[in-house]
Amino acid sequence: MYIEAAVVAIAKDEGAYIHEWIHHYLYFGFSRIIIGVNRTTDLTPSIISKISVKYPQVEFMNMDWIDQGCASQKNSQFQALSYACLSNKIKYEFKEITHILYVDVDEFWFPKDFKTSIKSYLKTLQKFDLLSFNWLWQNGDDNLFDPPFNNKKVTKDHHMKSMVCVSSLGKIIEFRCHASKMDSQNSKLIHLGPNGEPIEYGAHDQAFKYIPKLNSEAFILHRVCRSETEYVALLTRSRPGVEFPFKNNRFGFSKKSNDTLSIDTGELNLYWSELQQFVEYCEISSLIAESKKIIESKSKFLLDMRSDLIAGHLIALLNILNGTEYQKQVILKLEESGASILKDQYAKNYFDAGIKFEQTMEMQQSLRYMRLANLARPNGPVIKENLERLEKEALKKKSVTHNLIILITLGIKKLLKRIMNFVAVY
Repeated sequence: MYIEAAVVAIAKDEGAYIHEWIHHYLYFGFSRIIIGVNRTTDLTPSIISKISVKYPQVEFMNMDWIDQGCASQKNSQFQALSYACLSNKIKYEFKEITHILYVDVDEFWFPKDFKTSIKSYLKTLQKFDLLSFNWLWQNGDDNLFDPPFNNKKVTKDHHMKSMVCVSSLGKIIEFRCHASKMDSQNSKLIHLGPNGEPIEYGAHDQAFKYIPKLNSEAFILHRVCRSETEYVALLTRSRPGVEFPFKNNRFGFSKKSNDTLSIDTGELNLYWSELQQFVEYCEISSLIAESKKIIESKSKFLLDMRSDLIAGHLIALLNILNGTEYQKQVILKLEESGASILKDQYAKNYFDAGIKFEQTMEMQQSLRYMRLANLARPNGPVIKENLERLEKEALKKKSVTHNLIILITLGIKKLLKRIMNFVAVY
């Protein structure tokens, strides 16, 4: 069976990571790597260009032209239109390609044994229109700029990412992020899972019915968090068609997971060694280092963010900053902003933030936001009632703490006195 696979992705400001992603798909035998670059201000194009000199099967297209047909200059259908364009490029320019995988630059297809090539894997399956793999969410890394698969803690997920047979591209009704919608009315649609089994859909047709087991033949590792600093920096990539100026499809930083990947140490060391050789061969070390500095600087976005934007999008911002030290900087920024953010239009946001932190038992944060709500809407009865309640609880806690300190101090004094008496006797 003749098989050649391509991978397609859209990249925005991926200079610190694009080399790892490209190397990964070359390592597992993908014959073509096609990247649609969009709204990019960093060194992503320069890095891909240098890689392409050594690996001509890697190329990119600037996709910013798609935005030119949209009044807002951010086309909400950007990804779907990019996938359609790049798929047709592959179909008509690279006729050797039989299958196309669609992923993001933080998503890594890998086989269970971490050595089977994509070609060998596909040869084990029957003919299909659509093939889907479960996501494995990789939560927070311990180290800044950890290499792929150094963090093996994952959370299994219902969602899928998918590959399409090129001969079935004509059946696609709509290109979608997780699994393209395909015409199943005029012909039977063959949609397989990673073990070659017919798909059983869950809540919708882009999700599996069941959470997978880690013995599936292949997965997609989704590096959704990386390190805390990187996580916060990557939030600055806003989503097309969304008013909120940051990525609103993130739910906070966490290192919690429910499973651990088992990857042969020898295979992993070989993978990392070849990654380093790849970087040296492509002569991109300095570009990567510069790109990493850009990421670190972006993590400080709160320092430069307008106070009215923080106040206007407060709850969404606090939610995406859950689990980070940066979340605590939000209240500091608001408190330092003075009268400019003490407006009635922001009062409910401050109030909701106060309730949010009370629910997580972060009482000092809760009280500070409720005070802002009261300053923004001094005649609000509900705000005033909750502020008084929180202040009473804070005073009570302070009194209890003070009394506890006194008791501990007295206890220590008595203990010291006994020790001194004991020493004097003996």
